[in-house]
Amino acid sequence: MELGRIIADRWYLFVALAAILLPTIVLAAMQYVSVRRTEAQARATLEANLDLHLLGLIDEARRDLVDRASYITHSVSHSRIRSRNLPGLARSFTRAMRRYPEMRDLYAIFFEKGNEMGAWQVWCYVPPDPEDPSVERYKEVPVGRLKEDPDITEALRRAWMAIPDRKEDATYTNFAPTSLSDPVPRQIFYHPVYEPDHMNRKDDLDRVGLIAFTAEIDSYPYAGYLRDLVALYDQRMGGSNPLGPLAYKVSISDRGGRARDLVLTGSPPGSFRHRGFDDADRLFPGISFGVALRDRSAAEFASQNTGLSLLLGVGAAVLLLIGLALTWHATVREIRVAELKSDFLASISHELKTPLTAIRAFGDLLRSGRARDKERIRQYGEMISYESDRLTTLLNNILEMSRIERSARRYKLEKGDLGAAVAASVEVFRAATRARGFEIEVEIPSTPIITQFDKNALDQALVNLLSNAVKYSSESRRVKVRVWSDEAEAAIDVRDFGIGIDPAEQRRIFDAFHRAPQSEVQAKSGTGLGLAIVREIIRAHGGEVSVDSKVGVGATFTIRLPLLTPDLRQGQSSPSEEMAYGRHSGNRRRTERIGRLVRQLGIRRLFGADGN
Repeated sequence: MELGRIIADRWYLFVALAAILLPTIVLAAMQYVSVRRTEAQARATLEANLDLHLLGLIDEARRDLVDRASYITHSVSHSRIRSRNLPGLARSFTRAMRRYPEMRDLYAIFFEKGNEMGAWQVWCYVPPDPEDPSVERYKEVPVGRLKEDPDITEALRRAWMAIPDRKEDATYTNFAPTSLSDPVPRQIFYHPVYEPDHMNRKDDLDRVGLIAFTAEIDSYPYAGYLRDLVALYDQRMGGSNPLGPLAYKVSISDRGGRARDLVLTGSPPGSFRHRGFDDADRLFPGISFGVALRDRSAAEFASQNTGLSLLLGVGAAVLLLIGLALTWHATVREIRVAELKSDFLASISHELKTPLTAIRAFGDLLRSGRARDKERIRQYGEMISYESDRLTTLLNNILEMSRIERSARRYKLEKGDLGAAVAASVEVFRAATRARGFEIEVEIPSTPIITQFDKNALDQALVNLLSNAVKYSSESRRVKVRVWSDEAEAAIDVRDFGIGIDPAEQRRIFDAFHRAPQSEVQAKSGTGLGLAIVREIIRAHGGEVSVDSKVGVGATFTIRLPLLTPDLRQGQSSPSEEMAYGRHSGNRRRTERIGRLVRQLGIRRLFGADGN
């Protein structure tokens, strides 16, 4: 019900808040989506750059492998393939195998001119045994021999026919078995040999044979080639690489799927981007090239600016929310001030009118002479005195707030017995008209409690608490005052057995002009200044005032004041001290707010008071 009433009374504030918050939330959501999309694009761009870097490395490796194969096959005399000179071809193969040990097997392939699909003859080179005395030697060098093998012939023919395009004069590759009896695939390089009269021909030449060899990635084109390739490529690309230091990995998988690393230049925080030769290349299909950022993973690289953007967005949103909260607080405060002004004017008008009306009425009765009975005259005088006390208390509270507003209230703190001062104040209050019919119990320790206080200010604070205790008492017309102390402070308890205070209101009852919304409280006269003045007076003494209450049981207000140090008790310092309120209030901001309200209401001009 309370929340509904607040929303109904201030619906325009909620509409304005929604008009600001909803677009802000929408913009924040759009920014989040945009930042996430940008992050995804940045990650994709980074991965694309890594892939391009990887493609460049693979392309260079492909070019080196094929160029090396072309260089090797051109070192063998093609004329001996055309003439099918086997002894000369054996010597040529021997020389090539000695110069290029990276070749595993070397083959000479013959077929009829222009009839690659026909019958093949494949001669496999067999290395010589240097210890065999029957081995042919050429210039003291043992010469290998050529051996024809039908299994090898058919396997190489099938591998050659499986190459899709064989029209150019180029080096061709395939990864296939080299023997029908041994199905293990190997890397095969082919180079065509053309008919001898190619210089006199104007049309396409016919092939008459092939030179082929196999190789292993560990030793081809030479041992350590992949390591050198990665190092040279990284060095060459390092100056133009915007990604930062890179880690490389080259591995190869066997037929069982087990991989082993050939090159590894670091352990990056993220995963490698892997890629091998294209299937159309028919080059070492088990080999895999990998590249990754050495310092940061791709996700971290892409998320760096995303995190900063989100942080800035959240910071802007938080600042906006803080601004909204401050604006809301200021608006609600101004509305509250306006409400307090209206309520105060209505309340003060009523509070002033009621005693003035009573005083005027009973004064007119006395002046008219119609009241001749002494008892009746005494009763009228008591009523005039009671209403005068009410009016005096009201004016004193207002003037006190005026002095607080200008920091003009000064307190003359003097050493004294707190118990004796409280007892004297209670006795004065007993004589007041509003205290009649109430039993006021006073409990004071036999040992004096020495502290510093302003007697008049303390009287005013205590009278305000006693007045409230009397005003809000129920059937139990009893008030209890207790003075006590501990090692650090002295305290005064003022306890009533009345209507009590709701826990939700206990923190607000000390605010100026605030009155609890309970019907029992609203039915009583008052301006909501009494407890505010009590708190400011006690804080000016360096103490605090608190309340402990339960609805229907009563309330206990406790004033706590600091005890004097032993030196001050022995009189080693000045026995009195004047202190301006503004320096000892403990709550300067609240005082200034009360002062602004007092100025807005024009209270000083209303009563013609100077605040002294």
